[in-house]
Amino acid sequence: GRQGYTGVNLRAAPSVEAQFLGLIPNGEQLKVLVPPVTGANGSRWYRVTYRTERGYILGSLLSSADPVADQSTAQDSEPSPALGPGALADFFPVSPVWESATRDALMTHLGRTKTTAHFTVHYRANTFAEADLGTFAGDAEEAVRHIEQLLELEWSGQADFYLAYALFSPPDSGLRGYTRSYERMIFVLYDGTGTRLDRQYITAHEITHQVARDAIGGASSTMLSEGLAMYTGQRYLLMNGNVSLDGFARAALEQGRLVPLTHLIDGRTGYRGRLFDRYPYDEAGSFVQYLIRTYGVRQFKQVYTSGDFAGVYGKDIGTLEEEWKSYLSSDRAIGPFATDPSRYLQSIGHVQDAYSRLFTALSQGQRVEGRSYAALDAARIASDQGRYQLVILRLREADI
Repeated sequence: GRQGYTGVNLRAAPSVEAQFLGLIPNGEQLKVLVPPVTGANGSRWYRVTYRTERGYILGSLLSSADPVADQSTAQDSEPSPALGPGALADFFPVSPVWESATRDALMTHLGRTKTTAHFTVHYRANTFAEADLGTFAGDAEEAVRHIEQLLELEWSGQADFYLAYALFSPPDSGLRGYTRSYERMIFVLYDGTGTRLDRQYITAHEITHQVARDAIGGASSTMLSEGLAMYTGQRYLLMNGNVSLDGFARAALEQGRLVPLTHLIDGRTGYRGRLFDRYPYDEAGSFVQYLIRTYGVRQFKQVYTSGDFAGVYGKDIGTLEEEWKSYLSSDRAIGPFATDPSRYLQSIGHVQDAYSRLFTALSQGQRVEGRSYAALDAARIASDQGRYQLVILRLREADI
C-alpha cells in the first residue's frame, strides 16, 4: 500500500462517492478479481473480497504481494494486492472503530491488550497508542484518582478501554471519545494529536461517564452528564493553558451567544462532539462547576440522577440560570479568561468550520494529507488557548 495510509476504504461501487462498506487495515491480504475497472474520473479500481465482504478499492492504494486467488474466479486471478505497513507518523483519516461496533469486531482491529488496575486497554500494533502505551496507562489511572477526589467517591469498577488509531468512522468523526457505560466500554481517539495534557483531558472526560454511572447512577440529561465530564477534565485543560470553562461561558455571555440551559437539557442542542460544536459542552461544564462550587457535590449527585432542580435546590432551572450568569460576570468565576472574547469565539468558529470541511471531504472519499490534519489539530489547540494569530497561521497551513 502507499505510504501515508493505515488502511483503505472499501466501497460498494468503483467511486469515491459510493457507499462506504468499511476500512481494511494495512498488512491484510485480499482476494482480487481482474481485470480492473475504470471509475467515472478515469481512475482504476479493483473488485476485492475481504473476509466476507466484497467491494471496490482504488487501485493506486494497493501493492503486490503473494497471490491469494479468489476461488470463485481462480482463472482470472493475478498476484493479490496487500496493504503495506504504516508508519507512526502516517495518517489515514478513518479507523474501523465506531460507536456500535461489537467487541469481536473491535478485537480484529485493536487486537493487543494491556491490563491496569481499572482497565483492559485495547490497541493496535505499530500505532502511536502502542508507542505511548505506558504513558496512557499511567495517565488513565491518575485520572481515576482525580475524579474520585473531586466527586468524593470511590470507584472499584473495571472497563475496557479502546484506543482508536485514527478518526472514528462516520457518523462519529466529530468525537474524540465516547463511552458505552452500560457495557463498560470506553473509546478515545489516541492518534498522537493534541498535547499530552489534551489527551489526558479526553481520557478523564470519558472515564467520568463510566465512574458516574457506577457510583452515582444514570444521568437525567445529556447536559448534566457531559457537563460533569467537562468539569472533571478541566484540570488538564487548565494545565494546558486553555481558556477555562467559565472563561468560555463568560465570552459567550458577553457576546450574546450563550445557549439557554433549557435548550441544552431538552435536546434542542445536540452533542455531536467538541470538534463540531464547543458551546453545549463548555457551557454545560461551566454550569455544573457553578452548581458544585455553590451548593456542593452531595446535592449535585441528587440532581444528576433526578433532574429535579426545584426539588434539590429549591429553585427552577430558569432561576439557577440567572444565578449562573451573575456568577460568570463576577470575580467568583474561574479563569483564565479570553483577552478578546469576540476574537476568541471567532477563532473557535473558524476551527470548527475547518473540521466540518475535513469531515465532508472524508465522507466523499477524499484523501487528507497528514500535514493538513496536524496543522488543523494545532489550530484547535491554539484556539483553546486564545492564541488568535497562531490559529490563523495554522489554518492557512492546513488549507482545508
